[in-house]
Amino acid sequence: MSNWDDLYKNGYADFEGDFGKEYEYVKSDVLVSIICMTYNHEKYVEQALKGLVSQRTNFKYEIIVHDDASTDNTAEIIRKYASMYPDLIQPIIQEENKMSKGVKITRDIIFPVCKGKYIAFCEGDDYWCFDDRLQKQVEAMENSPNISMCLAKVQYMDAEGNKLDDIMPRQCHNFKEGIIPKDYYCEKVWIYGAYFHTSSYLMRRDLILWSFKSKATLRMNGDQVWLRIASMLGDVYFLNEIVACRRMLTSNSFNKWFADAKDDVKAKYLLNEAEGYAIFDSETNREFHKYSVIAIYRKLEFGIPYDEKRVKAIAKLSNAKLCDFRPYGTAKDKALYLLIKYLTGPFHRIMAIKRRHK
Repeated sequence: MSNWDDLYKNGYADFEGDFGKEYEYVKSDVLVSIICMTYNHEKYVEQALKGLVSQRTNFKYEIIVHDDASTDNTAEIIRKYASMYPDLIQPIIQEENKMSKGVKITRDIIFPVCKGKYIAFCEGDDYWCFDDRLQKQVEAMENSPNISMCLAKVQYMDAEGNKLDDIMPRQCHNFKEGIIPKDYYCEKVWIYGAYFHTSSYLMRRDLILWSFKSKATLRMNGDQVWLRIASMLGDVYFLNEIVACRRMLTSNSFNKWFADAKDDVKAKYLLNEAEGYAIFDSETNREFHKYSVIAIYRKLEFGIPYDEKRVKAIAKLSNAKLCDFRPYGTAKDKALYLLIKYLTGPFHRIMAIKRRHK
C-alpha cells in the first residue's frame, strides 16, 4: 500500500487554528529555503540533490531534505550528500512514516525549520536542470516587492528519464516573461487549467503561511492552493526558462497513484478539490468567484455518478448563479450548471448510461 492510499484511508488531518512563534519569519543570512521531500527515491534522489547544490547564487540558501522513513537506500544517499555539503543540506530522516498517519509534513515538520524569506521545492524524484534559476527568480522578486510567486517552465520526463512531449505550462497558454496580468493569470489557471509544476515555484514565505491557515488545504493539494493564493496576495512573475524536470508515473508518486486509482476514488479526490475551491471562494470573500465557480462545476461533472448528495452540497456551498458564467463560461459550462442545479437526478442517470456504453 502506498503513502497516498494510507492518506485517503485515514482522511485529512484536522485543521488546528493559530500557529506559534516557530512559524514567524526571523531575518537571517539565508535568503531561500529549498524543500525536498523523499520517499523510496533511491533511483532518483542523487540527481535531485546535485541539481540543488549546483545553484549559482550571490546569496545564501539552504536545502531541507525530509525523508519519510524510506525502506530503500534513499536515507543513506541523503546522509552522504549532507556530509559533503554540511553548510547547504539539513537532513530530516524519519524512523516512522508520517504521511500515512495524516501528518502535514510541510506544515508541521519542515516549515518551522526553514530560515528563508523565499521557499522553493523539488521532490526527490524530480530535479532542477538550470543552475541560474534561483538567482534569476530571486532577482525578479527582490526587484518587485509586490510579486508573491515566480513560476517557470518544467520539462516532463518518464520514470526512466526520457523526455516526453509535455512542457508545463503548455505553449497554447502563451505566457510571456515578466509579470502576468492578474485577470489573464486567473482565467488561464482557474478556467483553462494552465498548470505550473511545484518544482518551478519560488514563493514568499507568507504565501505558504496563509495556506496553512486556509481550510481549503484540507481538500486540495498544496500546489493548487498556492497557485490561487498567489493571485490574491500579489503579482505572479513568469520566467520563460525550463528550470526543472518532472518524472511521471514513478512508484509512490501522486500521479502514479491517481493514474492507477479506480474511478470512484478519483471522483472522491475531484469532489474534494471542488469543495476546496468553494471553501477558498468563501475565505476570499468571493473575490475570484467568476473564475472559481467554473472550476468547481468542472470538477463536479466527474463526481455526479458517485455521490449525488455531496455534489448538491458543494453546488450549494459555491453559491453560484448562472449569470456568473457570463461571459466566461462556454455553452457546455452553462448547460452543465443547469443540469446540476435543476436536473441532478436525470443527469446522474444519463452519466451512468454513458459510462455503461464506453
